[in-house]
Amino acid sequence: MKAYDSIGPRIYEYFRNGLIHNYSSKGQFDIDNVGHDNVDYFDDDHIIYINTNVFTKHLEDAFRTLCDEFRNPNSEAHKNALETSKHFPVFIDTRN
Repeated sequence: MKAYDSIGPRIYEYFRNGLIHNYSSKGQFDIDNVGHDNVDYFDDDHIIYINTNVFTKHLEDAFRTLCDEFRNPNSEAHKNALETSKHFPVFIDTRN
C-alpha cells in the first residue's frame, strides 16, 4: 500500500514479525482507531501510530485493485499468477 511506503520495511518488521512471532509491537507502533483519524500514519520518532479506520480503507482499496489486476489477462499480476499456479496450484475443493 503506497500510503505506507515511507515507513519502508519497518511496517513489515513491526507488524508481521512483531505480531506473529511476539504478539507485541515491542513499543514500536500503536494501531487502533483512536486519534490520527485523517492521516495514513503518524510517526513521532518513537512510535508509529496507525488508525485502523484509515488503514482498513487502504487495505480495501488495495484488494479491489489487486482483483482488477488478476482479472485483466494482459496484466503482470495475471500472468505471474498463471505461471506460479503451474508450480504451486491453489487450493480447490475436490469433493465435487
